[in-house]
Formats: sequence, C-alpha cells, structure tokens
Amino acid sequence: MVTPDGYEIMTYTCAGTGGNDDEAQDCMDMASSIRAVEKLLNYTFKNKKLAEDALTHSSFTDSTSYQRLEFVGDAALGLAISNYVFLAYPDLEPGLLSLLRAANISTEKLARVAVRHGLYRYVRHNASALDEKVRDFAISVEGEDETEVYGGAVKAPKNSCGHCGVCGGCCIC
Repeated sequence: MVTPDGYEIMTYTCAGTGGNDDEAQDCMDMASSIRAVEKLLNYTFKNKKLAEDALTHSSFTDSTSYQRLEFVGDAALGLAISNYVFLAYPDLEPGLLSLLRAANISTEKLARVAVRHGLYRYVRHNASALDEKVRDFAISVEGEDETEVYGGAVKAPKNSCGHCGVCGGCCIC
C-alpha cells in the first residue's frame, strides 16, 4: 500500500524496540516515522526522501542508508560548531577551541542526545544484534544525570554492518 505522500507502508524493526509491540507500533511505516520525527524536532522536512535515508541503518538493504548523509552531516556540524566556538570564545587558544568542538560533536554526545529525544526509536534496520545494544545504551543514558561528562557508563553502540556480525571497525562499515 502506498500513502498519499508517496511512501510504501512496510513493517520493519526499529532500533531499540526489541520486538516490544508498544514501541514497534510507533514506527510501523516510514511515513509515520518521519511525521513523528518532524513532531519531535518541530520541523517539517521539505525532502521526505532525505528524511527516510537519514532514518535508515545500513543493515536495511531495501533503501539507501544514512551513511552518505552522515558524511556530509559530520562536516556541516563540525563547521557550524567550529564557527560558533570561534565567535563565542575570541580569546581561547586554538588547541582549546579544538577540544571544545570535539566534545560537542562526538559520537557519544550525539548518541545521548538522540536517546534523550527518542530519535533512536525511528531508525529502521535489519540487525537484531543492534536492538540489544541500543536498548542497553538507552537504559543507561536514561539513568544518567543531565550533566554527565563525556562518555558515561556505557559507550554508544557502533554501526553493525552485517559483514562480520559484531562490527567494531573490522571492515568498511
């Protein structure tokens, strides 16, 4: 079935739901996932296909994954944060500016932001091992103090590529 906005309704597993029916219902099709993310962000995506790609893990082979967007997004976020800290701290030495930028664009920090806002619930994938990792990470983050410094008790799950089953940088993930 295709929705009026051009999306095929498909059932899939979303990260962190672990088969939980209540959570799984929150992301039964991509169109409703995009609408939920738009509501969370208070933003309407002009290009829904880019939003779909952004919510698709590389293990979900039926669609383009977020990897190419991540490449551009990392650079854009790095530039935006660099510009901000450069202007906000005019007397700070370059080495400290670099540390401040790195602390604010780290995978750990951004993963925690995604969990605190519930964004992880809308990422579709076909990697069952990812469910447990994301669920454990989400539980850990939800128990952390808002002022948790870099890191935390549990590290953010790494991309699970499907090539090796456990992935930690062993291949081109």
